Amino acid sequence: MRNQELDWPELLKSLSTHATSQRAKNLCLEIDALASRDLAQTKSENIIYASEVSKDQHLPSLEILDQINISFERLTLKAVLDVKELVILRQFLNASLAIKELLWMTKNSWTNLMATQIADFKSQLSAINHVISLDGEINEDASSLLASLCEEKRRLAREISRTLDQIVARRKMEPLLQDKYVTNREGRMVIPVKSGSQHDVKGLIHDASQTKQTVFMEPEEVVPINNRLREVQIQIQEEIIRILRELSDYLARFKTEFTNADQALLECDFTLACAKFNSRISGSVAHFSKDGKINLIDLRHPLLALQGIKVIPNTVSLNHDRRILLLSGPNAGGKTILLKSIGMACQMARSGLPVAAGDGSTLPFFENLDPIIGDLQSVDQNLSSFSSHISRLTKATKFKGRETLLLIDEICGATDPEEGAALARSFIESFAKNEVYVVVTSHLGPLKENWPKEMPLEHGSLEFDNKTNRPTFQLLLGFPGRSLALSVAARLGVPNEIIERARNFLTPDSRKRTEELEEIESFKAHIIDLKKQIESDRDEAKKQKDQYSELVRKFREQRDRWLEKALQKAEKRIETLIEDARLDRLKNRTLSDIKAELPEIIRAKPSGQGLSRPQTIDEFKNQFKPGTPAYSTRLGRQVLVQGAPDGKGQVTVLADSMRVQLPWHTLSNVHAPTDEKPAPTIRRSSAAKATESFEEARELDLRGKRIDDALPLLEKWLDDSLRAGLDRLKIIHGFGTEQLKKAIRQYLSKSRYVAEWKAGDTNTGGDGITWVTLAD
Repeated sequence: MRNQELDWPELLKSLSTHATSQRAKNLCLEIDALASRDLAQTKSENIIYASEVSKDQHLPSLEILDQINISFERLTLKAVLDVKELVILRQFLNASLAIKELLWMTKNSWTNLMATQIADFKSQLSAINHVISLDGEINEDASSLLASLCEEKRRLAREISRTLDQIVARRKMEPLLQDKYVTNREGRMVIPVKSGSQHDVKGLIHDASQTKQTVFMEPEEVVPINNRLREVQIQIQEEIIRILRELSDYLARFKTEFTNADQALLECDFTLACAKFNSRISGSVAHFSKDGKINLIDLRHPLLALQGIKVIPNTVSLNHDRRILLLSGPNAGGKTILLKSIGMACQMARSGLPVAAGDGSTLPFFENLDPIIGDLQSVDQNLSSFSSHISRLTKATKFKGRETLLLIDEICGATDPEEGAALARSFIESFAKNEVYVVVTSHLGPLKENWPKEMPLEHGSLEFDNKTNRPTFQLLLGFPGRSLALSVAARLGVPNEIIERARNFLTPDSRKRTEELEEIESFKAHIIDLKKQIESDRDEAKKQKDQYSELVRKFREQRDRWLEKALQKAEKRIETLIEDARLDRLKNRTLSDIKAELPEIIRAKPSGQGLSRPQTIDEFKNQFKPGTPAYSTRLGRQVLVQGAPDGKGQVTVLADSMRVQLPWHTLSNVHAPTDEKPAPTIRRSSAAKATESFEEARELDLRGKRIDDALPLLEKWLDDSLRAGLDRLKIIHGFGTEQLKKAIRQYLSKSRYVAEWKAGDTNTGGDGITWVTLAD
């Protein structure tokens, strides 16, 4: 198909401007007919579904799709991603999550399909954020070792700077120094010494000024510190490389998920671009008919709609019995535009795009679409415009069947009218015999009459307003149209004497044909008036329907608000009645009735006789290590020993998440028999609470807390856990803005309680958890 004759490249170029990535723009420019009607129908419907996402939503840009492929390739090769590549990957993951969230907000088959193809990358994103800061630098708390090395680096730098400042400030150094300042050369802190005085300063020369008036020396007092600083810097780089390799290895495990998300985002960028374009042309899905019917409702040319020009819509209806549309009418009346509009609609539909027509439009799925439009004179083949036109018409006769649509502008018009009309009629009859669909325009008078009834041809004319002497661009099916060359010439300013003299030159046959067409024009004008009246009545009915629908909507809103208020009043009334009934019931109850319903644990008083108790503090220490359950006769419940007795014989224990101090001799073995046992239910409850307290001691949940509140809780919890003899702990901080996570990990890196800490992975809870190993 010669797409340029239908302005197809211009349409695709306009469509591509709505894509955000170059890859999606390229897909837009490559849009063409699809292999099947089902595929085209699905793609067109998906664009309408995508319109629900793009409507009233700020869509994230997907330009990152043009940069991410290199990172994917390096992950495939098991390479270590550098900071820049990780920043790009983070932007990709952020875009994936943003698009996924938008898709889930709109529930339809396309958004659901796209959203399921994009994995939840929160853990991977959190892993990158843990290593890379928001400004694209390595986080110092990416590991406990890196945090300690960075702290040592700062300490050494301060020490070197302080020492050099002291050296510079010495009185005896004044004549030796070029200036009193400290600078850096080759990564070493140095001082500026006057050229010629370097022998009076003990140290190493690292550089000299361009004028050779100054040498930059490292005094020997800071050489060991500078050496250590250099070692620390090397260790920092090695640790950063280790962290990046570990992170790259972790991310490489999700290469398939990344690739799937990349394809889904590309499809989203492409489809959303089509949806934005479609909203500009007010397009709709055209359904493919199986009976050969064409019904394009309120058809418009999409490029005219894009330009903001007021476009006159036309409805075109054809079927297999009337599959040839012969358009006639005045010059500049819109015949070629209508021809291209029909062709553009068919090309858009079979390419999976909504068409610039109204809802309910139908057309066949044309496998072949051949436009013969414009002057395609071929100089290299020594063909004139007419010769080229005839050559293409001849090729078109080879198409057969209902799967072909031919679009022919001014058939056989560039030659003698009589011979041209005869040749055109012969071609049209050949096309009819081949059962192809044809839309053809012509000014040739003989083509407007004398067609046999069995001919599958439908006349169509573009309306001309005789009062204003201008075309209205309205299509009227069933009638041929006058070319009105003389009227158009008059409108364009040709003198009247020339117009009148031209009328006298008309042949008797032409005059007779003109009179007949004038009668048809009169009949057409009457039909057009009726059509306008019907359209006016339809618009008025639609307006009343919209008003009625708005009244119904407001009534339902008021009804819902009234029901909500009534429900709230009823709920408050019921709550009041229940409270009044409860108070009335309590007034009539005796104290003994209330005591009888108290938990059994209040009335149970274990005597403590027969319990196995240690006789000395040493026996207590040997028998009750930190973390050992014990029974408190004073509390009448099981507790958890938290440490050894202090100087006053007081032991810290954990009872129902509360820490209390008790005398050591009031604690006994929890498994020892007693003379009076609590009820079985009470004993099981106590054991469950002790176990629960032990679990609480291993896990700390700080989600939702501010940093100023969380860190004191963390410090106390670490201290208590160390006293309890615990070694491995779990801190839950979640994701959030990640400020809490960073603060906690920075604190752990400096805490004397902590031997090491590690972020959770996919197998140990994710990056919203930090695992801590306590120091001995």
